[in-house]
Amino acid sequence: MTLERLIRRDGDAEIVGLVRSHGDGLFIPCGPHGAPLASPMPPDEAELYVHRHGLESLMDTWLFQQGEEQYSCKILEARPGYARYQITDYGHPHAFTTRETRDPANELAWSRHNRP
Repeated sequence: MTLERLIRRDGDAEIVGLVRSHGDGLFIPCGPHGAPLASPMPPDEAELYVHRHGLESLMDTWLFQQGEEQYSCKILEARPGYARYQITDYGHPHAFTTRETRDPANELAWSRHNRP
């Protein structure tokens, strides 16, 4: 059973991300949509990582991956379990169109992180 806990910003309670249990007392820091931001780490470090990088990560390039298909994209909207994004890969036949995923934890990878 995977445990998740939302992390909210002090002051306005904006969701900045979440931490997901990984086992052995370690947690994976995730963005607001639930996609991993870093490898598993102790819970306090994971929460701090989310506070520092959760919202910031949404401004970076992400990689959409599903089977053999993969392309770069920018997140336009994010909430737990959902992301709306724009394809930014110039070589993609649908470049600059908007798509959605309801499985961002498994289909999106942050460009600054190697997936766990």
